[in-house]
Amino acid sequence: MRDVFSSGGTLRYLAVMSRFHDYSVNNFLLIAMQKPEATLVAGYRAWQDKFGRHVRKGEHGIRILWPRRREGEARRGRPEEDAEQGKEKASEKRLVGFRMGTVFDVSQTEGRELPPWASTS
Repeated sequence: MRDVFSSGGTLRYLAVMSRFHDYSVNNFLLIAMQKPEATLVAGYRAWQDKFGRHVRKGEHGIRILWPRRREGEARRGRPEEDAEQGKEKASEKRLVGFRMGTVFDVSQTEGRELPPWASTS
């Protein structure tokens, strides 16, 4: 057990796990209904860009809901508050609906190895 904390493996594991998205309860249910054995899921591009892995040819994705956001009007605060903060407030994105998106489980991908604990949690 001491090796887990002294080998640097824990830091590597935490670094990899921090790159995975936190899905909503509804999306957890959608994932569980479509692929009950799923352990780690991410989008097609996330597997490539963040994890150095690619989805195997012929794999069918897991459909989930992705939020659609649009730029909204900037919040209207008092000018003196904005001046005190020393920066202009950026416009906010507001939720306008949902669209279907596709994610894939780690078992549907190939490529760079993830930390050994990652696939079992």
